[in-house]
Amino acid sequence: MQRDYPRAAERQQIEGTVGLRLTIGADGRVSECSISKSSGSSVLDDGACQSIRRVGRFDPALDRDGNPISATWTTSIAYQLD
Repeated sequence: MQRDYPRAAERQQIEGTVGLRLTIGADGRVSECSISKSSGSSVLDDGACQSIRRVGRFDPALDRDGNPISATWTTSIAYQLD
């Protein structure tokens, strides 16, 4: 079982893959999260953004002088029950 599996989705036995577009701030934290590809379940989609905002930590992008800057990144999270 995934540690951050949305509880409502687990109870309802919902599985799916959520595509995310993230804005990573210069501090390495997620400042914005939007769904780029829905799993078909708002429970999973909402849970993915909530989870990544809470626990996501990244190395920020760097400008040409080596200073941290805000940037976007896309990823996906696959939710599967055992």
